[in-house]
Amino acid sequence: MTVPDKPNRWKHVAGIAIAVTLAFLLLNPSGAVRRWIAATSLEWDEQRREAAGPATGRLMLPGESTFDSSDHPDLADALSFITAGFFLPGDGLALVERTEVHFVDMASAETSVFGGEGGGPREFRRISRALRGPESIALWDILRRRVVWLDHDGDFLRDLSYQGAPFKSPLPPPPVAVHRDGRVVFGDSQSRAFSDFRGRTWNPIEYVAVNDEGELEVVAQTRGYEHYYGNDGSGGVLFGHRSLMAASADHFVIAETDQEAIQVFRWDGSEVRRIPMPPPARVSANQLRVAREYMAAMPSRHAEMLSTVWSEEEMADVDASPLAMDLWPANELAPPIDSVFIDFDKRLWMREYHFTDQDSVTWRVWDLEPATALFRIRLGADERLLDARGDVVLLRRTDEFDVPRAVVSRVVAGNER
Repeated sequence: MTVPDKPNRWKHVAGIAIAVTLAFLLLNPSGAVRRWIAATSLEWDEQRREAAGPATGRLMLPGESTFDSSDHPDLADALSFITAGFFLPGDGLALVERTEVHFVDMASAETSVFGGEGGGPREFRRISRALRGPESIALWDILRRRVVWLDHDGDFLRDLSYQGAPFKSPLPPPPVAVHRDGRVVFGDSQSRAFSDFRGRTWNPIEYVAVNDEGELEVVAQTRGYEHYYGNDGSGGVLFGHRSLMAASADHFVIAETDQEAIQVFRWDGSEVRRIPMPPPARVSANQLRVAREYMAAMPSRHAEMLSTVWSEEEMADVDASPLAMDLWPANELAPPIDSVFIDFDKRLWMREYHFTDQDSVTWRVWDLEPATALFRIRLGADERLLDARGDVVLLRRTDEFDVPRAVVSRVVAGNER
């Protein structure tokens, strides 16, 4: 991963040129790059030894619940999806639905609601992501390409449309972080044209901060994700590597899953430390078979989704036949992790790669200053981790009717067996 100098911007170049340039820099580093490697190698070795302490940390499990949204009728009836959730200063929680946000005072059980479905200035078409900012939360209305900022009391601060931002991606790129100055950072990428490339490659990602005038500043440049362009279609390599990003008001982290360490940066672009990656897991024959079958059935799932909004006449031309996945490229070793985030206390959480046949997921937790392994926590595969604070976690769980609820649980020591 590289961080650009402040005065410079990446030039717009063809997709194949990006890959060639990245490969050249990696295999034939310039004098400046070689000097940087020499200058930081000793520092990295020292940090790795210092961080080696408890290499994995003690195992923890969610224990007694201190809050459950299903115990509150106004919340139990309102929560149907739970896109995201955050701990707020004091006893507050923010629970983000598709078109509204519920602010909860856990001490008093009082709640308030912001938003609703619609096209007005304080309404949403579809909240697909929510991010923690320095003093606010940012809500991404993907259908309107708009971000709405709310303060911790649930009051409207401002909104901004990104309709005209000069992204490279033909589709709205996902917002991945909030810069310390309040700008939203997007993971922008430009895929190669299907007709121009064949084979296995990487599609690079530029993480760009966008200001109110729609101007882009490149925060970081990464290899992106492994992609395959075949004769019958294109898509991600099975168990392919990718770049992940998370941020707090002080730092942002870049995790390129084919590397041995996660890089931690200040917002001025200076790298301050590296955190070792967990070891990768070998893909079993059964896990590979399940992945191929899942990908092969994608047209069928797509057709099923379209059938809920399209007429029979419109559906007549939809091809739901399975994809040919037998020769699709796959990695023998899965990426070490598949998700990262920074919690309320500015700790780094990384999730060990989760296979579909596993009934649990494991998160590893690190302090960033100093870089110290704290603990691991094991959750059920159907439990979604939303946020953490101190010794409690905010989880999304579902009941026997698949209705979601938000649960705050204290973590307790678990059994390693």
